Amino acid sequence: MRFSFAHRLLLTALLATTCLFVAGSPSQAVFSVSKAGIEAVSVWWSWFMSFEACWGIISSAQEKGKAMADSALKEIAEEYKDVADKVQLFQEEFNKIVEHATELREQLSESNIDLAVVHDYMTQEAAKVAENLQKEFNKPLPDEMDERARYRNEMISKGLEGLETAFVDVCVKSGRMSEEDARRIFEPIKKAIQDGLLVAGNIVDKHPKLVQTIIITAVCLMIPESFILRPILSLFGFGPTGPIKGSLAAWMQRRFWGGAVARGSWFAFFQRAGMFKGFWGKAKVILAAILALIENVRASSSA
Repeated sequence: MRFSFAHRLLLTALLATTCLFVAGSPSQAVFSVSKAGIEAVSVWWSWFMSFEACWGIISSAQEKGKAMADSALKEIAEEYKDVADKVQLFQEEFNKIVEHATELREQLSESNIDLAVVHDYMTQEAAKVAENLQKEFNKPLPDEMDERARYRNEMISKGLEGLETAFVDVCVKSGRMSEEDARRIFEPIKKAIQDGLLVAGNIVDKHPKLVQTIIITAVCLMIPESFILRPILSLFGFGPTGPIKGSLAAWMQRRFWGGAVARGSWFAFFQRAGMFKGFWGKAKVILAAILALIENVRASSSA
């Protein structure tokens, strides 16, 4: 699928306005992100599929997205001294995730494997993996922190194993990569994602209200490599729900984060935006979000 001029125009406006909103009110962006801002990022994330077609657009916004993430994490570390070291580790791990995702994308391209096919197949299989996790992990997260970390680690490992199988399958089916090579190139990103999710979980366990900031930060860091990261992180209730919807999505969030997403929270906006179908339906939401963001910026400037 190729993006038309209208697609690119909408994406450019959305990304530019989102960055403007963040730059205009950095302190609010960390702890009280507007509903419109959240919905705008959500719609873009779930809608953006043909990433190669607008790689230049995404790259142009990458630096501002990273600046937002850096600023948010710095504020968390200053405000919550007891998790400052974990916040630094979180940033390091998610930077590694992006680096490994870039390497993976390049290796797939060098092997002439269709990146969009990989993304679509991973997205499809993520829902199946989630259903298997639901059957196997039927107990809530333990209250004791060490036990909780072990349980979460086990669930993440199982989930990543399922996604690795999907990745290997799609690579082998392409006829352009062996199973051994597919597993080899997936291993670095698999480990980085597991480490990053565990650190994020530790932070949220200590300070549940930081979920919004942690996830938004991760989304900002990972937008350039969403083709492989979106289905993986959606599986664990991290970011937009993607292929995981309804009661299954709520179940994954309870298991991973220790509680279902509350109605009206920013996660709910991600979920709702992910359910829109068709270009024009989503375009209307994007345009409405852009207008709301502009209004938000104006209000902040005049306050």
